[in-house]
Amino acid sequence: MNLDDDHAFQAKLPALRIAPMPSTTLETRIAALATKHRPHRILALMVGGAAAGTFAAFVLVPHIALARVLEEAQKGLKAERLHTRMTWFVGKEKAVKETWYASGKLRSDYLSSQEHLIELVEKNRRWLYYPHLKIATWQHNTNTIKWIADAEREARDATEAGMRLLRREPGVVDEGEVVLEGRRFRRLTQTTIQKEGLLRGEVRSESLVDLQEQRLARVELQMHGFGGWKTRVRLEYYANSQTPEGFFEPTFPRAKIYNLDAFGAEIGRRFARPLAVKKFASRTIALRDVQVNSEGDIFVLFTDGARENKPHKEESTFDIPTDSLKTKYTGTAGAMEPYMEMSNGKERGLTVNGDMMHGTCFTLAKPLVGKWRPRTLQIPIHFNEQVGKKYYTRIANFTVPIARPRTALLPDYAEALQILSLAGGEKERFEKDRDSGRQSWAWNDRRWADLLELTERSLRRDPDEFYSRLYRVQALRHLGRLTEARQVLNTLLPEAGFNQKEADDENKALSHAEQGKPDYEP
Repeated sequence: MNLDDDHAFQAKLPALRIAPMPSTTLETRIAALATKHRPHRILALMVGGAAAGTFAAFVLVPHIALARVLEEAQKGLKAERLHTRMTWFVGKEKAVKETWYASGKLRSDYLSSQEHLIELVEKNRRWLYYPHLKIATWQHNTNTIKWIADAEREARDATEAGMRLLRREPGVVDEGEVVLEGRRFRRLTQTTIQKEGLLRGEVRSESLVDLQEQRLARVELQMHGFGGWKTRVRLEYYANSQTPEGFFEPTFPRAKIYNLDAFGAEIGRRFARPLAVKKFASRTIALRDVQVNSEGDIFVLFTDGARENKPHKEESTFDIPTDSLKTKYTGTAGAMEPYMEMSNGKERGLTVNGDMMHGTCFTLAKPLVGKWRPRTLQIPIHFNEQVGKKYYTRIANFTVPIARPRTALLPDYAEALQILSLAGGEKERFEKDRDSGRQSWAWNDRRWADLLELTERSLRRDPDEFYSRLYRVQALRHLGRLTEARQVLNTLLPEAGFNQKEADDENKALSHAEQGKPDYEP
């Protein structure tokens, strides 16, 4: 199973504060998928075939003596009905994804302590239902057969990977039989070094084969960190699972239903008349909307002629804006995204006359002090353009006078982004992404005093936020306040979870500083 391809479940992970080190580049930030850390509504942007990759990197069978057991296990997973449960453990919290398929229908439930999302795939529609918001959305889906096939293959992949590798994979250990809740299992383990993905570093897989039912029953992926091995991901299989009547039917009591095939275009009509237009040989850049909130954050929307399902080969991107007051701005690394392609080939988001909407948000590098003042913004949008055999970098500069803020915090189309399950529709997530952008700016510019102040502000709102605490350790270390840095890091190490490598690297750096050795940077 490729853990990084299950996009809808990874969209759940931000609620559990799982993320790579924040970056000032939007592309890096989005590519990370397990985006940010504060509990917020699930961004159910994509489902990559219900986690259909393979377990080849983790679930490995030790020797030929187990071949027959695994062959029988594979047969057991070809049942007409299948139920899988994947659980992610992060600190004291967990997120659970459960998937059922039967008779050509698929249902997945995503659940944490904060929220619940139900996904249904039936006939030619994909439904997303948020019970806590009383919102249900649907979109035509042309890949239903593929999705169902992916779900059916999900469980078998683990066993098939084991059989492929059992004759040549070193390092797998047969731990013998164990008895759990009165049932006999064979336990298999292997330790590997993973350099990419959410599970990075030393990873141990522990697989249990049910000897009574002759099937793979459970796989746990464990990371070695402070306090020994800890399970980070658990996947369980249940063959011939029974479900109640109507379980796969799109029935959503008292929910407001939205057709996402039409919704983005409906909202996009608000921006049909552009604020300004710049024409080039290969495209026309149309500035559609600019909003500033009372805290000085800037929200920008534009189109560049890229059509739904037909993006430009060279994307148009933003540069950091400037203004007439010489304000320092920085990016927010994914705090707003009005359009996104899903892994099933469909796309969703705001459109204007069929053109996909681009957008982002910029924030003051340091929080606003005093009242916001009128200013004139300079917003640069650039792209690479081929004319004949030559490539040129083009820049469309837009000058936009702003007399007053238009919104208190989020743009006036935030609710639409929330319905579309896109970034930019939720207050808490926006504030978290804004903090991340500011901290990245201070870290990149080596502004350690500013970084310390910014982390203090962030931790007042969320004392458990991992990267704010890690940044705080780094700021204290560079400021020579090593005792304080050690105190913060000692509370961080036991809770690092998926971020264990970053915590371990900082532990090495701090240890070097404590011993008076030359600077060590992870």
